[in-house]
Amino acid sequence: KALHVDAAIGLDEDLRRKIAPSVYLSMDASISAKEKKKRIPIMRKVLAEKDIPFYMAHFEKLLEGKEFLTGSKPTVADAQFCVTTRYLSGGVLDGVPKDCLDAFPNVLAFKHRMENLPELKEYFDRKK
Repeated sequence: KALHVDAAIGLDEDLRRKIAPSVYLSMDASISAKEKKKRIPIMRKVLAEKDIPFYMAHFEKLLEGKEFLTGSKPTVADAQFCVTTRYLSGGVLDGVPKDCLDAFPNVLAFKHRMENLPELKEYFDRKK
């Protein structure tokens, strides 16, 4: 089971590595606002149209017939992926639509299950 947890974490980290460059570029003080305005939308378009669907398709398959990434109980991999799904669908990345997960029903169901675990629900409710 530990191998499956590690694999799921690795997949999520691979996705995060695709997200990171456009986020870091937006914070880079050495790059002009004009250059950022030109480059970030291109990066986010690739992210929204290619990278997110590619990785979500893997997670969709990984979740087939399971409540959580590695079975019937959540692990650290589920907690990490939950954060990623909330970030991607939270509308914080310009150019990445809030509905970017809608084509992946297993991922959406997973996100909903995680958000409704009593301990997480209480935390998320406090942040509203």
